[in-house]
Amino acid sequence: MDRWFSEWEAEPIRRGRAANLLTDLINERKEDAWERILALIDHARTDDSLLLVGAGPLEDLLTLYAADFIERVEAKAASDSRFRISLSNVWGFSVIEPSLYSRIQGAAQQK
Repeated sequence: MDRWFSEWEAEPIRRGRAANLLTDLINERKEDAWERILALIDHARTDDSLLLVGAGPLEDLLTLYAADFIERVEAKAASDSRFRISLSNVWGFSVIEPSLYSRIQGAAQQK
């Protein structure tokens, strides 16, 4: 966890081994990637770190598999404010199917 954050929180961002391993996990074992992303959210120390998770691996996962994860995303967002912060930084409006993207945005805006 710490290695991923040290890569992504660097100026400029350094895509190193931890980031590459997570990208591979997203592409090859999406369920394991989901669990790793949730762990990153749990370990994030600041809101800025949560936003990085949203802009990075969470966005990558959802651009590929939004349909597979939308119900879990909505459920997690309903109960976890830290997850909502990460989710608020998922873009992908040009890649994710519009009705799914709308649901992602709605989940991120829950209170």
